[in-house]
Amino acid sequence: MHKCCCIPTKHLLYVGELIHKIKFHNFKGLKSRVSIDFKKIIEEKNKIVKELRKEKYENVLKSLEYVEFIKGNAKFISKTEVEVNKETFKAEKFIIATGSSPFIPQIEGI
Repeated sequence: MHKCCCIPTKHLLYVGELIHKIKFHNFKGLKSRVSIDFKKIIEEKNKIVKELRKEKYENVLKSLEYVEFIKGNAKFISKTEVEVNKETFKAEKFIIATGSSPFIPQIEGI
């Protein structure tokens, strides 16, 4: 993996750039064909996301003395209480990381 591609979007852009350079180079004496396995490209990107999530969030939170990392569905039940996976936690402050999901526009062929 190329070192500049530690962020998932940059990784995918770099893969696209490489494919473009291989297919559309200006060297007359160089014949090239590229085989694209989109599933593997996405799996590689997902692996980067998983590693970054662990390194940048889970490990950091676990190292903080007064922070408990809990994964699950949460909802506030009062100003000082949150329920996660049917268990109630009381605290003065909470960090809620909701995550995100991609939006795929309704474009034919995408």
